[in-house]
Amino acid sequence: MLAALLERTRTGVGRRLEFSLFATALSSLGTVIAATSAGGPPSKPWGSSHPSIVPYRAFAASDGSVVLGATNDAMFARLVSALDLGEPLGTDRWAGNQARVEDRDELEAVLAARVRSLELDEVVARLKAARVLVARVRSPEEAAAGEQAAALGLIEHDDGVSIARSALGTNGTAHLPRAPQLDADGAALRAEVGA
Repeated sequence: MLAALLERTRTGVGRRLEFSLFATALSSLGTVIAATSAGGPPSKPWGSSHPSIVPYRAFAASDGSVVLGATNDAMFARLVSALDLGEPLGTDRWAGNQARVEDRDELEAVLAARVRSLELDEVVARLKAARVLVARVRSPEEAAAGEQAAALGLIEHDDGVSIARSALGTNGTAHLPRAPQLDADGAALRAEVGA
């Protein structure tokens, strides 16, 4: 959007921008599409996993779920240390991401067992302290009631019903009032049209 505004300032010509859900979803699959078209194997469902980074997915702790990821080799080493997995994950065998991708099932089974042995708060605290990507998996209700949703003004409450606002609607868009009750303006409208 910023590029379109700068172009309008420079050329005086505006631009129509559209962001469909399909286009958004497809653009998020950029690495998968590029890898397949460059000769890689056909894509397959990965669930919450990433096709070319291991580990990078959701794992169940003893009392909830967490998404964690090690996007580079140094972060993987920190993850191994933070979760006390020096054996078997701390070996040179999985020091590089390519080896982790090739041995995904075996590596993730060891990691899943360790995460499952810990409480969610402990997993999050350990990985945050080690600067490893981590986030709790929240239900929609938990996310809506959380501090981040409140800080961003994403949830409105109307007669006890929580309503999620569009992310685009939180950027200075006027707050719309409630819809009027049925026939609230009926008499005035009928009088206006002579009915």
